[in-house]
Amino acid sequence: MAKVFVCKMCGECCKGEGGIRVTLPEIETMARYLKINKEEFIKNYCKYQNGHYYIREKEVNGEKVCVFLQENGGCAVHPCKPLPCKLWPYWRGILNSELDWRALKTFCKGFNPNASFAEFVEEGKKVRQVLLGNKKDEREYL
Repeated sequence: MAKVFVCKMCGECCKGEGGIRVTLPEIETMARYLKINKEEFIKNYCKYQNGHYYIREKEVNGEKVCVFLQENGGCAVHPCKPLPCKLWPYWRGILNSELDWRALKTFCKGFNPNASFAEFVEEGKKVRQVLLGNKKDEREYL
């Protein structure tokens, strides 16, 4: 069976005002990758809201995008990107809503157009098992 989703690294999922919530261990990992300290990373790349850190957005051509989105659509922290980005598009809300999945397919080029929602859910469960194992993440929306 062909994969249901293969990321094309087009950057479409990195556009819009977001809410990529990051944990302190993720912040530390990305800071090390960028060869800066945690405090500098937080100052330059995070915003603090409602008791949590989120990745900042920047404006490109009048549109809000992730601060790490590069001109070519790639991610400046791809090798150590935070869990919400690693799990995309297999967030629980999308796995539980065929309507949301259909809407997502209209702008994301990574989806196999011949795949069914059931196949997407099955693939998502496998990806989530690899990334999360039996751990629970504090970000309930994932």
